[in-house]
Amino acid sequence: MSTEEWATNPVGGVDAAFLAGVVAANPDPYVVADADGVILWASPTGERIRGGPVDDVIGLNLFDLVAPGSQQAALDGFAELLHHSSAPRAGWVGPPMLLDLLTVDGDVVTCEVRAVPAGVEGFTGLVLSVHPSRVTPLLHDVISAIAGHRAIDEVLAGIIELLGEEMPMAVGVVGRGWDGGGFAWELGSDEAPRVDGWLLPVVEPAAGLPWAAALAGDPPLAESSLDAVAAPVRAAGTAAGFEACWAYPIGPSDVLVVWRRVASPMMAQLRQATDRIVALARLAIESDTSRRSLERAARVDALTGLPNRLVLGEHLAELEREPPLGRLGVIYCDLDDFKPVNDRLGHNVGDQVLAAAATRIVSLVRASDLVVRVGGDEFVVITTPLGDRDEPDGLAERLVAAFREPIPVDGIEVLVGLSVGTSVVDGSALGGLIAGDRLVELADAALLQAKAGGKGRVHRSPFDGVAPAG
Repeated sequence: MSTEEWATNPVGGVDAAFLAGVVAANPDPYVVADADGVILWASPTGERIRGGPVDDVIGLNLFDLVAPGSQQAALDGFAELLHHSSAPRAGWVGPPMLLDLLTVDGDVVTCEVRAVPAGVEGFTGLVLSVHPSRVTPLLHDVISAIAGHRAIDEVLAGIIELLGEEMPMAVGVVGRGWDGGGFAWELGSDEAPRVDGWLLPVVEPAAGLPWAAALAGDPPLAESSLDAVAAPVRAAGTAAGFEACWAYPIGPSDVLVVWRRVASPMMAQLRQATDRIVALARLAIESDTSRRSLERAARVDALTGLPNRLVLGEHLAELEREPPLGRLGVIYCDLDDFKPVNDRLGHNVGDQVLAAAATRIVSLVRASDLVVRVGGDEFVVITTPLGDRDEPDGLAERLVAAFREPIPVDGIEVLVGLSVGTSVVDGSALGGLIAGDRLVELADAALLQAKAGGKGRVHRSPFDGVAPAG
């Protein structure tokens, strides 16, 4: 049955022309299919999804229009609906199916498809309402990205894209790390205006910058035109076709900026959409901040701020995977006579001594060396590749000498010494001739020898790891 034939037949005593007008007034297309999925009728508004005349789909099977990745979901959903088609229905059945439909050119359009039995005696087919929507899949992607701990810039890019779908005539920009003089990082739609290449520039007067005002605690410019915006920004926005600029804080130093092509009042539905986007952006940033804090807590010694054993293991594994050129050393350090500090002066002073000792060690090594607190009053230094065979021992001697000077704590001069054990290896021997953790064990054994020899000295492991030639 063609579209014209369907429209000219009265249905249930209601004039078919009136029904056709109702359908035509709805921007979402309707489709009628029989029990086998053959399309009997489609409303003309389907052209905006199909990308061509809808009469061409009459006689095709529904599944001819569904992308391969969505066909199983469509099959299961339609089968369930047809199985219960004799039951009375009030309204559309269940949540919409999210299906990828094919255009005449083979492109994919994600749509929400709702279906209901036709309710006409003797007809076992379905009536479907099809709504093109990228909002739902984009929202799913953003939530999955947050839950999957994907990079925050990737998550925020998804939120900006979602904003464009949820709020027609609008584009979004995110700025992070505001310090009063600019943002450390910014990301935005390609359509967003720029001033000298910047999405969120700092120009005079600062009072005319919505993003600065929002982070200063001022209410967002939610119902204003660009009249109150600083002249360079206003000029860039106007040239790009925008009439309003709103800004919302989404973190202590982060902001979401919304550029709109119309300067209309903030209607309820627009406010709700904006609130959803702002809440989602805040959730993404809070989740990323919490994750980073947990990761840092798992990898950093809370007392000294140095990396911990976990980082040491990762660093050694990396050296084994990509052996460095040249010789590198392990310097294993232990404070002498530290226990009496805790016993006599208390653990608070002892903690301050440990923190000061860490700072002293770091000050003597190169920036490229890794200093780790492995526990208690023990520290390990992994040197970067060296040209001088004796350099680890030279650094170890300087460390020991530095701890002959007392550590001042709350007006008290605390004297603790340092004993050191070292081991050295050709980088090319790592992972083959010797494992990285074994190199640490050898330095630890050398440390015990230094302690046994009277403390405050350096002892070198007799192992001298050199990769065999050839």
